Amino acid sequence: MNPYVAAHRAAALLGGESTGIPNIDYSLAELSSMGEPDTKAFHVPNSDNYDETTISGMKLPLYKRQAKALTRMLDIESGKVKFLEEERSEHVLAGIGWCMIARARKNSPLRGGVLGDAIGSGKTVITIALILAGVAKARANCDANKGRSGATLVVVPPGLVQQWDDEREKFTGNQLKCITIDSTATLKRYSVEQMCAVDMVIVPAGIIEEAHKSCKDRPYTQHLSKMAGAGFIPEAPASK
Repeated sequence: MNPYVAAHRAAALLGGESTGIPNIDYSLAELSSMGEPDTKAFHVPNSDNYDETTISGMKLPLYKRQAKALTRMLDIESGKVKFLEEERSEHVLAGIGWCMIARARKNSPLRGGVLGDAIGSGKTVITIALILAGVAKARANCDANKGRSGATLVVVPPGLVQQWDDEREKFTGNQLKCITIDSTATLKRYSVEQMCAVDMVIVPAGIIEEAHKSCKDRPYTQHLSKMAGAGFIPEAPASK
């Protein structure tokens, strides 16, 4: 087996950003002695070492720890936060009991994350501040003629749809235009142009599982199929 082929398989799984040439290596291992690859302990990072970011337009200021978390989130969105991305490709060499393991690694921009602060620590307001910080860029990217919205989609438990909208108004006034959708019936009232004219769209997480009369009648998927002109779309599985 050509080790470069195995290495290409591993490298193909890396992110597609042009962030440098991957570092490639490979090894041979006996199948009988193979185990899980060695990994370092995983540490959840915090934002203590970041500066505070102040967003103009906020009616109420962020706390110090919230402003630092916002800085980190803005850096992630702009591609400034890097991590060592690694992928492996394993190929059993038939007949000899060995396996070829190729590894590809490169520094890549972090493509997202989890704001994992405790309950009541202000995750909602930090996220609203993040949306407000990027609203000018999002609006510039909007193109109603092409059906491209600059709105941030916020997916929440059904009971928090109105609460999120209340928090938006509490912290930003009416600087962020918003549409709240509680069901497919509400969704049908809005046009593409209206969706493109707002900064936030808040929806309940279970909207794709709505069922009318029977489990076979799922209005969201049927509406999606009609609007997309896509014919049959498989229904979303219930209770998943």
